[in-house]
Amino acid sequence: MTNYTVNDVVIARFRQVAGPRYKIRPVMVVLDIADDDLVVVPITSVQCRGTGDLPLVQWRQAGLSVPSFVRLAKPTLIPKRPVLRGLGRLAAMDRRQVSETWQSLYRFAP
Repeated sequence: MTNYTVNDVVIARFRQVAGPRYKIRPVMVVLDIADDDLVVVPITSVQCRGTGDLPLVQWRQAGLSVPSFVRLAKPTLIPKRPVLRGLGRLAAMDRRQVSETWQSLYRFAP
């Protein structure tokens, strides 16, 4: 089974909360511990303004065909089986912004 790295962008069958049961869409890998599952966040071309929605500056380098936004506040677990193919990887500038935004969203203080 293929293993992925944080910030890889892949096309996968992604379960929708509303609407069609599944949608084929780009997602960004958040975590792969080398088992059968991935933690991912959706990528969308619809301009978002919610907490954790981040525009990708170098979206072409990530293998995307249109300007896109990563939705960091919507992580989900998917099986690796519905990953159809890899697209690319976030550019260094976008990786830094994703990391900073992720840390601000998920800062945990016991």
